[in-house]
Amino acid sequence: QVKFKEGDKIAVGDVLYIIEPAPYKAKVNICRAQVAQAEAILQKNSRRLQRLQATRPESIRATDMDNAIAEELQAKAQLEEAKATLVRAELDLGYTIIKAQISGRIGRTAYTRGNLVNLSSGPLARIVQLDPIRVVYPISENDLPAIQVALHDAGNGHANPLLQPRIRMANGEHFQNNGRIDFVDNQVDISTGTIAVWARFDNHDELLLPGQYVTVLISKQQPNIMPVVPQAAVIIDRQGASVLIVDDQNKVTSRPITTGVATGTKWAVESGLRAGEKVIIQGIQKVKPGQIVRINTNKPVVGAKEQ
Repeated sequence: QVKFKEGDKIAVGDVLYIIEPAPYKAKVNICRAQVAQAEAILQKNSRRLQRLQATRPESIRATDMDNAIAEELQAKAQLEEAKATLVRAELDLGYTIIKAQISGRIGRTAYTRGNLVNLSSGPLARIVQLDPIRVVYPISENDLPAIQVALHDAGNGHANPLLQPRIRMANGEHFQNNGRIDFVDNQVDISTGTIAVWARFDNHDELLLPGQYVTVLISKQQPNIMPVVPQAAVIIDRQGASVLIVDDQNKVTSRPITTGVATGTKWAVESGLRAGEKVIIQGIQKVKPGQIVRINTNKPVVGAKEQ
């Protein structure tokens, strides 16, 4: 049985599915009967042992006392086994009632009444938390110290715009609520030199959906004018990030740079590059420092962007 309507809002504990509970209810009833039977046997053996213990020792055989003690212990063990079997049966019965573990909005159901499901059937439905919702975005490893300082200051009651990211939607409109940083990842992506940041946004109107791409905007206290280069032009190795520069004599040189925030498919360059310098953005694998090249400057490669 499907107990929800597709697209509904779901609360923790709501019943979503009931899957053929009848045989499991029968198993529970059998186990309860076995527990009652084991309790009766234990009571019988306990009374017999008590009677023997109340009798004068010289009037009973030692083997009778030993057997009575052993039978009582065995009855206790059988009762514990029956109780454990009952607990397992009740758990199995509980699994036939599938409840929501989180609050959110549920999508389409993969199965309807009468369908056969088992362990290999895959997800029955998906619930996504929409309010609040998390947005994951990268920051340059060079910006990490500023974020860490801001997080420390926030713990002391000092507000910082770095911790209040904003969102621009795909249609160009700004999302109404500012976010707040939940946490920063514990490692740097060596292929990009960035660290993932998780920010939480109140999403009462459910304008943001999981999987949606947005632009994260971060306000700095002192804006900097920095050149930007396509990410494809940046070479990252064990020594760090660098680009290939073409000087006035059309000679190729390698220039170490310090990358800043990513902006779309481009990177802001905090140091190592000046606006207007010629950067090779295509065919970088075909050239090496020291070569003389002929370049195409139909389009400006490096611009200036306020960060």
